Amino acid sequence: MSIEVARYGIRMEGDRSWTVFDIYTGWPFEYLGRSLDGLGEADARRLFVVLNALHQHRMRTIDQEIQGLRD
Repeated sequence: MSIEVARYGIRMEGDRSWTVFDIYTGWPFEYLGRSLDGLGEADARRLFVVLNALHQHRMRTIDQEIQGLRD
């Protein structure tokens, strides 16, 4: 059984832009060499939701594969 925990967070920076970041490292999330910082709030919130949903899906898939090995 998996406990679903957010992997990514969002924060407002000093210049009032928004950053999507990895909660374990504190670093901005990077995709295809692009750091997800300098965003508007709406974009940051949408990306936050999508990235955490993808992360949770990956974790559930891994849990299912591990469970299949145990059966």
